Amino acid sequence: MKKFLSIILTAVFILSIFSFNSFAAETTKLNKWSEENFDPENGLSVKVYTVLQNNSFVVITQEAHIKDNIMAFTSKINNIDVKFILSSDTLWLYSPTIPFLHIKSPVEGFDFNELVTPDFSEEIKFLKNYETDLNSNSYFVEEFLCKNEDNEELVIKFYFIEDELVFIDIPNNIDGYDTVIRMEILSNNVDDKVFEVPFFSINIYPLIMFFYNVFNII
Repeated sequence: MKKFLSIILTAVFILSIFSFNSFAAETTKLNKWSEENFDPENGLSVKVYTVLQNNSFVVITQEAHIKDNIMAFTSKINNIDVKFILSSDTLWLYSPTIPFLHIKSPVEGFDFNELVTPDFSEEIKFLKNYETDLNSNSYFVEEFLCKNEDNEELVIKFYFIEDELVFIDIPNNIDGYDTVIRMEILSNNVDDKVFEVPFFSINIYPLIMFFYNVFNII
C-alpha cells in the first residue's frame, strides 16, 4: 500500500508545485492548469489503473481522494468494496456492504511527506511536448523528468485534451515487469464526506484487540 500511496502523493505533489511556481523555462499546459484549477486545500480525486505493456489495463481503485493530510481510496478485497481512509495518525477501514461496522486503528509514525521524494521540487525538469492518439482520442502530452524514492529517473507524462488535464502516467515496476500507473482526473474539488464513515457505524477495533490479547495470553 505504501508504494501505491507514494505514487499518488508524488503526482499530487507535482501539481502542488506547479500551482505555486513557474518551474519550466517556458509556460506549460501543466503549469497553466495547476495555477488555474488545482488547490491542495480543495484536494484531488482520481481513478487509478495499472497499464500493462500490451496497453491493456487493470483498475487498482475506483476512486482515490486526497486533501491536505488525509487520503481515502476504495478497493476490492474478495470482491467486496472496502474504503481505506488514512490520516497522519489513524487508519479507517469501512465497507458499504457492512455499513454498521468499521475499524478505526491508530497508525504510528506515518508521515505523508516521507512518501514523496525529499527535495523533489529540485529534481523536476520539463523535457518535451507532442501530440499523440490513444484509444480513439487525440492528446497533447507534456513530459517531465524527476526521480523516485530510489533516486532513479522517471519520465512522468501529463495528457491533455485542449487545456484540460485528463490523466497522468507514472512508470512503475512490478515483479520486474515495466508497467504504468495511470491516474484519471475525476475532480479537483473533493467533498469532505468521502473521509467520513456513517455516524451509526460501530468501531470494532477495540473488540479485535481484546480477542487478540486474550489469545496471545492463552
